[in-house]
Order: sequence, then structure tokens, then C-alpha cells
Amino acid sequence: EPLTWLYALVLGLRAAAFAAAGPVELVRGRGGVPRDAAWSLTLASTALTAFGQVITTMVAATVVLRDRQDRVHELITVTALSRREYLAGKLLAALLVLCVIYAAIPAGLVTGAIGAGGHVAAALSGSLVAFAGIVLPTMLAIGALQFGIGVLSGRLWAIVGQGLLLIWCW
Repeated sequence: EPLTWLYALVLGLRAAAFAAAGPVELVRGRGGVPRDAAWSLTLASTALTAFGQVITTMVAATVVLRDRQDRVHELITVTALSRREYLAGKLLAALLVLCVIYAAIPAGLVTGAIGAGGHVAAALSGSLVAFAGIVLPTMLAIGALQFGIGVLSGRLWAIVGQGLLLIWCW
């Protein structure tokens, strides 16, 4: 899916632009803390995760609603899979796709640090800690929540409405 790679590219480029210094400022009030410091990378990862909620919403909507649109979901009745197994497989696939997309955040942060001549080891460890502690759990929870809303409602407006509510909460 080309859109998946576009999402990863957008997150990766924004992360790299932040870590490489210059006009991109994702974090306010970091004072004199360098861009490649763990605290700055954690704040940048949090900001990019909030920005990525739009991406999570679109992936969840696509995964849930595409089968209804293409009328593939009716094939489940003629397979050996139960509805629960089918939906669990779709959820797992959606979360794996989101993991690939959001992995662009630490990759971009490290790439930007390399480009700026920063401390690569510090950027790598800081961005991986932020990814494991903030980005991944948030993405998994929000992705599963949006998937569930989509399955229960079957409506795009419910998924998008929930996504807008979550962005407002951020």
C-alpha cells in the first residue's frame, strides 16, 4: 500500500528534521537541552505520536471498513475461521502495519542526529527508549481502540470522530 510508505516517510522526515536542527521545532521549553538528548527525543517522540493519531485513524478505518466496502467480510461465513479469529488477525495485521509506520520516528531521529553531527549513540538509545516507552504503547492502545470502535460501529464517522476526540485530548 503506497499510503503506508507515505505515512512512514512523513513521520521519518519530520523526526529527522527535528533532530538535525534548523527551523523545525517540535518541542517547546526544552531550554538549553540539546536536540539529541534523551529528554528532547522523548518530547519529540511524544509530539510525533500525537501528530500520528491522524495516521492511526486512517489505518484503522481502512482495515475495518475496506472489507465491508469490497463485500469481502461475507466470505467469513464459508471459511473455517470464526469471526473472532478473523477480527483478531485483522487487528494484528493493522498493529503490525502501524509498528512499521511508527518505527520511522526513531529512525528519523537517529538519521537527523547523524546528519547534524550529534551524538549518534545517545540519539539511538534515547529514541529507542522513547519508542518503547511512549510511542509503541500509545500507538498499540489507540490503534486497538479505533479498530474496536470501527468493528462495533461499522461507520467511518465513528472512527474519525473518535480520532478527532483523541487529538483534542492530546
